[in-house]
Amino acid sequence: MARLNETRIGALLTEPFGAAFVRQAAARPHAEHGTAIAVGIDGDVEVNGVRGRAVIVPPDVPYALRSAGPAATYLFDPELAPRIAAHARDSGTRVLGRRVAEVVAAHRASLARPDVLHGVGVELGRLLATRTPRPIDRRVPHRDRAAVGAQPEEPGRPPGDRERLRAQGR
Repeated sequence: MARLNETRIGALLTEPFGAAFVRQAAARPHAEHGTAIAVGIDGDVEVNGVRGRAVIVPPDVPYALRSAGPAATYLFDPELAPRIAAHARDSGTRVLGRRVAEVVAAHRASLARPDVLHGVGVELGRLLATRTPRPIDRRVPHRDRAAVGAQPEEPGRPPGDRERLRAQGR
């Protein structure tokens, strides 16, 4: 039985991912820029009608989440964890293998602690970083190129097209 002042939630924010542990989860439809991983501790989670112990949601896909019991959620930045984002994008919202749920459930008693959430997140990152990252679309402005003074390509034009047209005098 939980003590009166015992922590019932936990959260963590790191460079490549954020994590949360809650006693019950319910989120209305929303989209997040990261790859979401939802894991039920004692039972399944449901994400957009997909029900399982561990579910992955690709970046920028609207989703609603429900869990009747404790759950851990992880959100991986697609730029800092591109292999995980590629893993999610390749197959869409789906149930993950049982190893993901086992990693989280093995730490069920300590998931309210940030250091435990961090360790589990690092392990999930290793398990899920299985796909080759997609190349960056250079037509989309990116903060790193803007920082060094490079001009973003115009939308709808192939990379380098602007320079070719300038050379032709257009």
